[in-house]
Amino acid sequence: GGYGQAQASGLVISSEGHILTNNHVIPQNTQIRITMSDGREFDAKIVGRDSYTDLAVVKINAKGLPVANFGDINKMHPGDWAIVIGSPYGFDHSISLGVVSALDRKVADFNHHVPFIQTDAAINPGNSGGPLVNIDGEVIGIATGAVKSGARGIAFAIPIDVANRVAKKLIRDGRIARPYLGIYMRDIDPQRKKARTLPGNPIAVAVANVVPSGPADISGLRRGDIILKVNGTVVNSSDEVRAFIKSSAAGDILLMSIQRGLNVIEKRVKLGVYPDNL
Repeated sequence: GGYGQAQASGLVISSEGHILTNNHVIPQNTQIRITMSDGREFDAKIVGRDSYTDLAVVKINAKGLPVANFGDINKMHPGDWAIVIGSPYGFDHSISLGVVSALDRKVADFNHHVPFIQTDAAINPGNSGGPLVNIDGEVIGIATGAVKSGARGIAFAIPIDVANRVAKKLIRDGRIARPYLGIYMRDIDPQRKKARTLPGNPIAVAVANVVPSGPADISGLRRGDIILKVNGTVVNSSDEVRAFIKSSAAGDILLMSIQRGLNVIEKRVKLGVYPDNL
């Protein structure tokens, strides 16, 4: 509804001008202006975006650009050095230093679809989309965000192997038609541990909310429903439900057994395309 500007960071991934960044830093109908480290400025266009992993690729009209080297995610360990490069609060080409705090973190506050790298290197507004690199200067992740509400030294990055696969597909196809159910799920876990990342013992999946006009809403799923089975297979956790979705394609139909109150009902849900991936 008004005029505004925002800053973010990015990573050159091809000598032909493709730049990888976070999807959330490029709202719809945004004019994109890229400033290179040598001071040159370019207008950019969106090649493709994937809100599912919060990644996007933009392109500038330039040739012969230096391309970042990628590290091997399988050689990373907690305690390895981690360096974030970006433009926090507009202070361009800043560097913050820390370590890899943990690997394979699932963080519902950001994006539970991606197992994050956790780091204590500072990630602030403006760092999003920039590189997380190892001690050899190889890119190991894409900086995404930090836990707020008083927390310090808890930040997350998308692993570079995930980012590289998504970027290649966006450059090739311009989109990724990911299947979409349109619900928020909550595990019913009587033995839930106090630590956020210790495994519990979920016994059922509750529908915490339904996205208005999404596939689940259209098919009649409601908040408070308990998902018992998907395609005839018993499911005990939201991860098991997501596995069925990931193995399907947009347009496929999932047969879901739902407990609603004292009744068990069947719902046929036609999967849609993940929003912003259209």
